[in-house]
Amino acid sequence: MPIFIFRGVEKSKVEEYFSKIEELSEIIDVDIKK
Repeated sequence: MPIFIFRGVEKSKVEEYFSKIEELSEIIDVDIKK
């Protein structure tokens, strides 16, 4: 994971960002299976 993403960013914001990406990837997986 690139370290530059975390510079000047609150850890909670980063975790929220990655959790949203995981949710989107799950939605995309479901769409692909249909």
